[in-house]
Amino acid sequence: MKPGEIQDPASESGELLEALSTSLSRYFDARVRVVDIQREASPYSSTFSIEELRVTLDTGDSIPLVFKDLGRPIASVERGVVKPAAVFDPAREISVYQTLLPWAQIRTPRCYGSVLAPEKGRYWLFLEKLAGVELYQVEEFEAWLEVARCLAGLHDSFSGSIESLASGLPLLRYDRDFYATWPLRARSFIAPESTSIPEGCEWLTDGYGTVVDRLLRLPRTFLHGDFYASNVIVQSHGRSVQVFPIDWEMAAVGPGFIDLAALISGSWNEDERGALTDAYLRASRTCRKWPGGYTRAAKDLDYCRLHVAVQWLGWSPAWSPPPEHRQDWFQQAIDLAGRLRL
Repeated sequence: MKPGEIQDPASESGELLEALSTSLSRYFDARVRVVDIQREASPYSSTFSIEELRVTLDTGDSIPLVFKDLGRPIASVERGVVKPAAVFDPAREISVYQTLLPWAQIRTPRCYGSVLAPEKGRYWLFLEKLAGVELYQVEEFEAWLEVARCLAGLHDSFSGSIESLASGLPLLRYDRDFYATWPLRARSFIAPESTSIPEGCEWLTDGYGTVVDRLLRLPRTFLHGDFYASNVIVQSHGRSVQVFPIDWEMAAVGPGFIDLAALISGSWNEDERGALTDAYLRASRTCRKWPGGYTRAAKDLDYCRLHVAVQWLGWSPAWSPPPEHRQDWFQQAIDLAGRLRL
């Protein structure tokens, strides 16, 4: 067996072959049969097992695709808890690809099919293998601006319709209970053995209700929920840039600015962060009608940025973000709370 190849249990091998044959027949609207699968572990596996497949059909055609096993978390005790239990649902990303993304004004990997069989622990997703690079590897600022514009298009796709389209789907809901969870978790992790919290963090208990009230008043849409640069694939063709968000495990209903807050997090200076925000606002039909205009929108975005920082602080006491997400969320939260006068 070659390095990186998967040692597949015999009980699963035939099932995977059959599932791919069924999915691809349905996708191509023609009867096809998979006769061979070459499997290799993907270097992008994080929360779940991800494999890169080379699938050979009985026609002789060969298809590269990505196999995501959402029923097989790969986090270990040593690596820490990757997702709190309250946000984990292996069916979420499958439902997003099947039900919502066909409506989206944004490009995503083709979904060749899925298997949803909870009784067997099967939550399988078969996706197009994309060429391109993750956004955090891209230095050209114009590509980042295009991502911000595309994000606005995604949110506009569902403005005013997400509640009906998402009815019955296992999406996260950014409601009062969801927002209130994170400052409690953050406080317990920041000062686990103390009855007091660090100076400057009093707002985690005394002032966070103001944050929640503000967030609940924002327009709601369909969120990626984890819109960081490592979850966006970019393809460049000359001056043309194509944007493909991936990893919809945290998809949600909530304010679109939550996704924008994730995108503009990091080591940007204020001018760069402002340019990314401006690109989003100018591309967004929803934001053109924003009560209070740009000034109000910028303040609403700061509230969303604060929530994103607090959510990271409350994520897990034993887990560190990957390098592309790693930053001083604690200091960001302190700075934003000060700016908002909490």
